[in-house]
Parts: sequence; C-alpha cells; structure tokens
Amino acid sequence: MDQTTQFPYVRHLHFMELCTDSLRSIIKRKTLNEFHAKQWFRQVSMGLQYLHHMGIAHMDIKTANILFIYDSSTGTTTYKLSDYGLSVTSNQIDYFVGTHAFAAPELARASMGAPVDTFRCDIYSLGLTICETLAGKNQHRYAMIAIKKVTIPNQLGQLTNKNASPRLTISTYPFVHMINWMLDDNPIHRPTIDELINCQWFQT
Repeated sequence: MDQTTQFPYVRHLHFMELCTDSLRSIIKRKTLNEFHAKQWFRQVSMGLQYLHHMGIAHMDIKTANILFIYDSSTGTTTYKLSDYGLSVTSNQIDYFVGTHAFAAPELARASMGAPVDTFRCDIYSLGLTICETLAGKNQHRYAMIAIKKVTIPNQLGQLTNKNASPRLTISTYPFVHMINWMLDDNPIHRPTIDELINCQWFQT
C-alpha cells in the first residue's frame, strides 16, 4: 500500500520488444474503417481474454496503450496491449482507477464505496477504444452516441453521411449490436470477454 496515496499496488518490471508505434498515433492522422478496426480488435481482445483468465483486469484500455509492430518482410501487423501500471488482480474494486475519458460509468460511484466489476469495466473501455479508432482522436463519446441511435440495419446510412463531422464508417449491423452490448450502462448486461470473442461480428 502506497502510504501517500493509499493506492494498493504491486511493483513489477516489464520488458517489451521495441514497437513501431501506438494505435493513438494512427488515428491522429486518419480514422480506421470497420474492416481495419477488426484487425487490431481481434488481437487485443484475445490478449485481454488471456488476462481475464489469469484473474487480471487491465483497467486502462485506450488507443495510447495499444502498440503495434509492423513487419515489412511479411506485411503483417501485430497489436499488443501495453501499460499494466493500473492493472488489478481482483474482479471487484471500490475505488476509481483508469483514464476518465475511457472509464466505465460505474467507476464514478466506486469512490463512494460501491464495488464494481473490473472485468466489465475493461469491456466498456475496449468498446470506447474501438469507437475512437473509427471516429478520430477524442471523438469516441460522439461515436458511442451515434451508434446507440441505430436500432435497425437501414439506419446505418446515417453514420456514413458525408456531411457528418467526424465521419463514421460503419457498414454492418452486427458491429453496431456488439458496440451497444459492450457500452451498456448496466455492467451486468455487458458481455464477458469470452462472450465478446464468440459474437457474430468478431467471428466473421
């Protein structure tokens, strides 16, 4: 326990290979479409699945903490979830931890002693992270609101309006369903990481 902040922590030293850059750096230059977003999302979700199965919640998922390595010899990109400084080894906490812009709403109540499910918090943050890659830097809340307005498949055109700022490129209803599932205000209704990986959009 840190005697100054009263924050419980465990000191670890991690070594990682040199990465090319972060997902955050990409979206400073351009947004991703749904197809390209799936490439990093699939890899990071499987990494998160490993963490959750080990009893670890990341608690700070965001584009700045997703690094990638580009292999020019094969033309492949490998994405990695990084920065475990705020990770916890408990599935419930009663204090705020994370980055406010990507935090699940129930974490605001955690400081008042209401326990929250850390694994479901990770799912919410991951949902906001993919929204940011589609809508642009710091536009994830806008994207979340826009996606939540879609209730039937033929409304997808509203998200690709050329006059929209920022413009969202979303083409499939299974994706909309998945995002709404991940960003449900009630954590009980959000998927576990195993349920997320088995959802229709993830598998196609």
